[in-house]
Amino acid sequence: MFIPTLKMRLTSQIIYVTLFLVYFFLAIGDYTGNSVMPKIAGACGILSGITSIYSSIADLTNHEFGYILVHP
Repeated sequence: MFIPTLKMRLTSQIIYVTLFLVYFFLAIGDYTGNSVMPKIAGACGILSGITSIYSSIADLTNHEFGYILVHP
């Protein structure tokens, strides 16, 4: 899913990269039994959530005002 976002906004790219990292670190942590990897995955998930919220607020704000107020 990351490849199609290369023609989209940077926030969409960041969301998909961080989601990939979440699943990657969760898989590594499950495979190795390392307890640090799920914590790293949680941090990546929080970053993905914050980026998603920022992107949605930027889209809504820009649509309502009719011009670019917040750059997504």
